[in-house]
Amino acid sequence: MNAAQRVIARFGGQAPLARLLGKRQSTVEHWAKTGRIPTQWHRTLLALARERGVMLEPRDFVPTPPREIAPANGKLGVLLVGLGAVASTFIAGVEHARRGTGKPIGFGITGPGMTDEEAMARVDKGADAVDAAMAMHELLRGL
Repeated sequence: MNAAQRVIARFGGQAPLARLLGKRQSTVEHWAKTGRIPTQWHRTLLALARERGVMLEPRDFVPTPPREIAPANGKLGVLLVGLGAVASTFIAGVEHARRGTGKPIGFGITGPGMTDEEAMARVDKGADAVDAAMAMHELLRGL
């Protein structure tokens, strides 16, 4: 289903949308066939959608190319988008604990009454996630 067909479907199909717009059904059919709704109709359709409680956003008019997603295999990773302050602090903490230059602290890793061994087991899991996140970050930088 193309972008125009998805928008048309939200209004109940070609004929109902054509009636709402005061246009012929063949006009809306042409949009569906070409996969594109002319720009001059976007504001009108967005206003109609708001009035009628139809979920519609400007991005819905833009075609989205299909993406092939490879099957999952390997370890679970955590994608830390943008590597901001919280993500980089988490990575630094995991790396410190893994290298033995620091001790894990905080309820996010240790938990009340947890032994150092139990905390390090959590750090090891976090390290796997950090490795996967860093690999993903490098991959995405190359795109």
